[in-house]
Amino acid sequence: MSVYRMAKEYRPKPRTAKPVVIQPDYELGGLTYDREGYLVTAGEQMELGVIFNNLSNQTVAVRPELSPAPGVETVRFNSGELTLEPGARKEFRFTVAFTQALSGEEYSTFLLADGNGNATPMAVAVKRSRKSEVTLPVTTAPGEWIPIGDWRPLAVSKADINAKFRLSWTPEFLRLEVSVRDPQHSCDYDANQAWRGDSIQFGLQARDGKTPPQRLKFYNFCAASCAAGDTVYRHEPENVFKESVRDQIKFRYRRNNADSVYELEIPAGEIGIEHFDAGGQFGFALVVNSGSPGSRNGYLTWGDGIGDGKFPALYNDLKLVK
Repeated sequence: MSVYRMAKEYRPKPRTAKPVVIQPDYELGGLTYDREGYLVTAGEQMELGVIFNNLSNQTVAVRPELSPAPGVETVRFNSGELTLEPGARKEFRFTVAFTQALSGEEYSTFLLADGNGNATPMAVAVKRSRKSEVTLPVTTAPGEWIPIGDWRPLAVSKADINAKFRLSWTPEFLRLEVSVRDPQHSCDYDANQAWRGDSIQFGLQARDGKTPPQRLKFYNFCAASCAAGDTVYRHEPENVFKESVRDQIKFRYRRNNADSVYELEIPAGEIGIEHFDAGGQFGFALVVNSGSPGSRNGYLTWGDGIGDGKFPALYNDLKLVK
């Protein structure tokens, strides 16, 4: 009844149209971003450009103002007035820098506005990157265990699993081992949907040190003991018709008391290269999913860019050495 009254009493109001529109005018190619905003590092500077567009038939003066967020500092900003003739447009550029005070947990927003009130402010969302780097020497022996402690809740607020992983490599293979403390294994899904239950997912991308990651091909995999058996499924974010179970990847799953252990050997060809070499640079992110019958509880993640969206620029850095 209350919704009905709200609808019946609704009276539309005229839209308040301001004469000037602020238009972003900067390239995304050199920036790391996802659907929520930009990932930046402490100490980094960012130059941004905008265009003030006067869409009215009157001469309008705008006075740029910047409202920074905690951890965002102004480096270069000219707050003098800009006069816009009817239908005119003018470029405006400014530079900001980021400090450790910028949140790495959630996005912070700073605003570019017109102090004269003739334009709706433009918001820019930024978050401090927490990317990690792992350096791997060539060896057939397992590397050191790395804990996975970043819990992303879905149906369960607190982490109900613990996990760690380790990596090693040879020219032919990248070896991944994941150990998960989970009292009960639950994954009654087909291979292409196994991420909904207890499973691991990882993203891999070969990099050249020059091309921005968002312009390079990347691969997502899911390994699980599921309704289809012990399988590795390769998801193709750029072409779903190429998705398939990957028999080329050696995969062993075993239960060790309350632990689930995933062991994989990933051939170089699975990520579009001929072999792994010392000096090789890769993006790598890992997710450990926790499920129960009919529910995806949440996941632990090492690196971003795979659990919530597919953004390889957010992967952690993996470097191979002799």
